[in-house]
Amino acid sequence: MDASVKTLWSVIKDFYPNLARVVLLNIFWFICSLPIITIPAAYGGLAYAIRILIYDETEFNFRQFFIGFKKSFLWTWRWFLPNIAAVLILLINILFFNTDNSTMNLFVRAGNVVLLLIWLFLQTFTFPFLFVQEKPKMITALRNSFAVLVHSPWLFFITSVFTVTIALMSIVLMIPWIFISVGFCMFISIGMLRKALEMMEESKSDQDGEKSNQAINSTNKRE
Repeated sequence: MDASVKTLWSVIKDFYPNLARVVLLNIFWFICSLPIITIPAAYGGLAYAIRILIYDETEFNFRQFFIGFKKSFLWTWRWFLPNIAAVLILLINILFFNTDNSTMNLFVRAGNVVLLLIWLFLQTFTFPFLFVQEKPKMITALRNSFAVLVHSPWLFFITSVFTVTIALMSIVLMIPWIFISVGFCMFISIGMLRKALEMMEESKSDQDGEKSNQAINSTNKRE
């Protein structure tokens, strides 16, 4: 857990020099979200630009937001619509499921609450993963997000709790949502995902190295 907190803090420190850029990107996101139908693409433009800012700052410019907006205008609906549908179905079950059996009502509603929390929890890295994949696919992004959860559960949990806390505070205060919160949460999610993938790659390299050493030792013993 301490390592995950340090990782989060390192990403936050990376954010400080980019504060002005993220604020402007957040304003772009807000303006482009006003027509409502463009909300998924606005998130796509924000994620696209912030990913470039994190991975290769020298390639970043504000036009990247609009490039990402244009590129993701259609396919971001593959993420947005399933999420809306899943949340609506689960909320309807939670609020309106009713039978004569009160025990069944309790279990069904509780089960839907758990499923809703799991679904929202998995979304921590699902959307950022769509911008890592060569071909953005929702199912692949969900599977990869789950893989990060299995490999780095504390990193996943801390990222999720931190971004949800920021989001809830911003919804209450409203103004930060317009100017900084969405961009900040996106920066944290993409930055933490990058760290998680680097750790997974290092772990894989270490395992491959151990296997190679074992094979060499086995060969030497035979000789």
